[in-house]
Amino acid sequence: MATNNSNHTTPKNIVTENPDFGMDPVTIPSSVEAHNIYDLSTTILNKPPGVPPTAITSRLSALLILNQPITLPFEAFSELFRSASLIVCADGGANQLHDYCLANEQINSYVPNFIVGDLDSLKDDVEKTYQKLGVLVKKQGSQYATDFQKGLAMVDLYFKLGKELGEEGFGKFILDDEIGLVNINKTVRSTGNHHHDIMVNCLGALGGRFDHTIQSMNQLHKSFSESPNLQLYYIGDQDIVFYLPPGENYIKVPCQMKEEWAKDYSSNGGKWKGNTCGILPIFEKVILTTKGLKWDVEEWESGMGGNISSSNRLLNGSASINDGDDWVVYVKSNGALLINIEW
Repeated sequence: MATNNSNHTTPKNIVTENPDFGMDPVTIPSSVEAHNIYDLSTTILNKPPGVPPTAITSRLSALLILNQPITLPFEAFSELFRSASLIVCADGGANQLHDYCLANEQINSYVPNFIVGDLDSLKDDVEKTYQKLGVLVKKQGSQYATDFQKGLAMVDLYFKLGKELGEEGFGKFILDDEIGLVNINKTVRSTGNHHHDIMVNCLGALGGRFDHTIQSMNQLHKSFSESPNLQLYYIGDQDIVFYLPPGENYIKVPCQMKEEWAKDYSSNGGKWKGNTCGILPIFEKVILTTKGLKWDVEEWESGMGGNISSSNRLLNGSASINDGDDWVVYVKSNGALLINIEW
């Protein structure tokens, strides 16, 4: 396979339309590094009714709420919230959580651990309500980092130094009111103090102004470079969006979707619907190979202004790549990608 677009080897540019059933199952090789496996078991794609969150996964995960209205069905929101080890609101995200829970008469049942940011959007009554409920509010006034970045720094530091957290900072690190979280996190990262991979589900990263959405896309790319132990997943009204680095990646889709897919099949006149997805090369032109999709590609040139694998879809359990009870999609690329999967 060509390693970059300047390589003299000509890409194959093969597109294969797969049958809905009958593909040979493929497992994830044991040699694959954990950070190249994207397990969606604690995202919005995992919706088993009545299953306690602790029974879903023991993986470290956080929920980061940004300043956009929360529009998820309450059951889906509750599953995300209760499966997270840590809840952080970025500034006005606390307003959104408060109003959403108030509308659902659950104000005292869904309480964040932290509120961070420059606090220019945080309402006084919301701040007082959450402080009475034991929430720590950390002002970070600098305009040289977004509230999103400050929230991510809090998540990263919490899992690295959480036992040392106090009102003034983390252990020997003094937390100033400007950009302390971001700077402390840079210092800790420079020492090589990395925790296990942490799944961060983000609400409010999509929607709103277009420049806000583009900045969120940029943050996916930036976070991978700065904090590769954080796996960010943006939860939208219709789909989930996340980052795939160059190389070979495996995406595990929860087996709980099987019943929903079967219903789609039977209600659609025997035609397979599946979850729509896109493999999106918004950062650079790439050469792409996939397995486990309706339209798989092999050494396929993809980029803005050229070919893009959009409106593709996941196949069903017996047709897609199989890893135990989870369905797996394989994506190989010589450049960074975004992927979205309909939920």
